[in-house]
Amino acid sequence: MAEFRMPSLGADMEHGKVVEWLVRPGDYVRKGDLIAAVDTDKTVMDIESFEEGVVAEFLVEIGDTVDVGTPIARITATPAQLPSGRPASDRTSADEAPSGRAPADRDAKLPPPVRHLAHSLGVDVGSLHGSGRNGAVTRADVERAAAASPTRMPVPSAPAPDRVPDAASSGRGPG
Repeated sequence: MAEFRMPSLGADMEHGKVVEWLVRPGDYVRKGDLIAAVDTDKTVMDIESFEEGVVAEFLVEIGDTVDVGTPIARITATPAQLPSGRPASDRTSADEAPSGRAPADRDAKLPPPVRHLAHSLGVDVGSLHGSGRNGAVTRADVERAAAASPTRMPVPSAPAPDRVPDAASSGRGPG
């Protein structure tokens, strides 16, 4: 079992605050998959897995601030190493939806910067199909959806005046 530690996301980073888990216990992750969103002193950044395996458990809660190097999650090599001893597919959770795609699953594939972009462009995140790794929604997916949206409102323009007075006839010219 490997401990996933709070990484240093900058030369002067001493601690980070977990603002969102992008996976759930029981999820299979590969190296490079996004695991969590972390608030540094400067920005919110997504952090990637350095291990391949099954997320066994979170060691910190959302909102916890921990020092760089502190274990924040455990990743097992196989589902048999999960704390319950059963594969993730055999376990159930009270927050899982009985059918269809759960909102938590959709959110897990929508990193905070991409979610912000979707909101600012007025794109419905529920309608997005991710083209990124493991179905993750990317900035390009959001931008494509925004460009394809027929509901964009044109910017109203002022009506053109019938006649534009010239400076000499208005009495305000040089002279």
